[in-house]
Amino acid sequence: MLSPLFSSQSQETKKIQAFLGCKSKYAFTEFSFVEANLMIVKPTDVPVRKALGVTFKTLATGTNIMCTVMYYEKGDVVPFHKHPSEQVGYVVEGKLRLKIENQDLGIIQTGDSYLIRGNMLHSLEALEKSVAVDMFSPPREEYKNK
Repeated sequence: MLSPLFSSQSQETKKIQAFLGCKSKYAFTEFSFVEANLMIVKPTDVPVRKALGVTFKTLATGTNIMCTVMYYEKGDVVPFHKHPSEQVGYVVEGKLRLKIENQDLGIIQTGDSYLIRGNMLHSLEALEKSVAVDMFSPPREEYKNK
């Protein structure tokens, strides 16, 4: 739904879409814009996605940073992988085992945060149902909402 600020496809709306790089009405309508260069993304407005066996949602995404929320079920294992983006995470709830470059870094749990540098091989195992917020810089293209 369009925010009350932009209730129709006016010239102003089209200018903002162009400025923000929105390519479709859907991409624009999934966000509520406060100002032309700020956005609020509600988790109820974005699709649930899956990658590497994990369910997640992509929230606010800027030019240089992306926010995601990852949902893990007990026993989920994210296989070793790497990406050019630096990744910073915060465990909202649960317990996870983090491995980087085949080294077991141990258990991270509610309230813990972590850093994974770009291009570092890493893996994660959910020891119980867990939720983590991950930030990627630069944004991961394959995670962007289209």
